[in-house]
Amino acid sequence: MRYQPLVTTTGQVAGAEALVRWRHPDRGLLKPDAFVSIAEEAGLIVPLGRWVLETACRTAREWGPPPPDTPKPRIAVNVSPIQLADEQLLADVSALLAATNADCAFQLCLEITEAALVRYLSATVAPLRALHNLGVLVYLADFGFGHSCLGDLPDLPIDGVKADRRLIAKLTTNRADHAVVEAVIRLAHALSLTVIAEGVETADQIAELHRLNCDLMQGHQLGRPRAHLPDLGLATRR
Repeated sequence: MRYQPLVTTTGQVAGAEALVRWRHPDRGLLKPDAFVSIAEEAGLIVPLGRWVLETACRTAREWGPPPPDTPKPRIAVNVSPIQLADEQLLADVSALLAATNADCAFQLCLEITEAALVRYLSATVAPLRALHNLGVLVYLADFGFGHSCLGDLPDLPIDGVKADRRLIAKLTTNRADHAVVEAVIRLAHALSLTVIAEGVETADQIAELHRLNCDLMQGHQLGRPRAHLPDLGLATRR
């Protein structure tokens, strides 16, 4: 597992995303794109996802209780529609939170891509709503690029969106992409949703996201994925 910081536009670490990795004997450390589809085809995505959730939540305990009057740190985990279709998922998450987060020391966040949600909308909304009712935050990842669920957005059981890294990459160099990111932030805030910008790579992007009132950021400029949780505090910008 690797953990990449989630950071406010003022530089405060607010949590981390848990990123699964596979150490291949010949190819080294592989990212999910190289093996998740194989795990799905082999019927292994549910046990893999269960392991990722458990590992992420047990690791999040290392942060300890947050100081008084401060937000709980977030631990974000990606989920697939196949996991959401698993009838055991809700019971697993409920039991896991009871075992690892009975004192509500951290906030579990689950992320599903916008494209996956659109494709499996009828099958995913009910389990997402049930998870949301458990107190789990739900985010739409890769938002604003490709398939869109704008018409359904007000009625979805979600807490936020992650602006796609392909939009953020051209935020300060392309007027059209800048306009889309600005529109995403304004729309999300109008619906009381949190906005996370993913793929932040430059200081100029950080400055512009701060000006646009983006809530959280994630990217190599703010911290690369590492084997341990980031310290809650000021982020190291690279």
